[in-house]
Amino acid sequence: QIACLPNMHVFDYPGVKNIPVYAAGWGHLEHGGESPVNLNNVRLTLYENEYCNNVLPHMFKNWRMQICGIIIIYF
Repeated sequence: QIACLPNMHVFDYPGVKNIPVYAAGWGHLEHGGESPVNLNNVRLTLYENEYCNNVLPHMFKNWRMQICGIIIIYF
């Protein structure tokens, strides 16, 4: 299936914040775990970068290569 990707020269994509987005991949589901066979996805909320600058302020953030997204897990 075709995926719509942002223009590589646009650094404030999608321009609207506090919206639901999805991330998908075959990455590890736990630290040190194996990669899954099936494609997984997660629903995130995309926030403004300034919001995430206040989270773990000692860690480097590169908003040209990262997004500010949060997943809330309910138990």
